[in-house]
Amino acid sequence: EIADSLVTYFGDAEGVNSVLLNGSSAAEDMANVVIQTWLELARLRMGFFCHRVESPANISDSQSRLDFQTVHEIGAEYVEPRMPRWIWHLWRIPDPLG
Repeated sequence: EIADSLVTYFGDAEGVNSVLLNGSSAAEDMANVVIQTWLELARLRMGFFCHRVESPANISDSQSRLDFQTVHEIGAEYVEPRMPRWIWHLWRIPDPLG
């Protein structure tokens, strides 16, 4: 369970960091993601820190390009992602959970 925990987000995308910290975006889809993110953080009583990192220092950068060498080298364990239900509505695709 992640409730009552502290999340530290390291992002290399200036635009994403900016809208997360400002709590809004001119783009409707991004604004919805930001709103839902902050609502979920509040619902779970989670603290949130957002920090800028350069792409080479971002541990998830290579995985976003389907390069998993670093993950294997450090012995990380794969965990199946669980998308929040609201994302399916935002993407306008059927919710696989009904």
